Amino acid sequence: MTTFLIICEPYEILLIAFLFVNPDLIGVEVNPDIGQRSSLTLIFALFAIIVAFSTGVIFAKVSMNSKDVNVRWKGRFLLIAFLFFTIAAALDSFSWEELLIISIIRSLLILSSIFYYFGFFLPKQIANRLITE
Repeated sequence: MTTFLIICEPYEILLIAFLFVNPDLIGVEVNPDIGQRSSLTLIFALFAIIVAFSTGVIFAKVSMNSKDVNVRWKGRFLLIAFLFFTIAAALDSFSWEELLIISIIRSLLILSSIFYYFGFFLPKQIANRLITE
């Protein structure tokens, strides 16, 4: 947590300063629908994605090692959610103009949110179908 704060605090200060000094240092508008990140914001986005993925995988693995079968299934759903989110967020951090690629990325993000839901609030009907013990 401390390491993350040490990195995030200067980034936020630079972000606000660049907003007033030169907004092009944050990102550039390619056209009204698409913006392009600067190197600073791209590197920070990738850093945040890596941190979210690594902590998410640790959380999912601990859940999958539980003695409770329901919690193990939740861990599996969380692992899938973190994988989909990481792939989609990494792709989304770059500027895409092709509608097909943008649709695939958004679909992966939607799928990851569905798996997050199952990972945290697994409905009883689905749990009863998955758990065959």
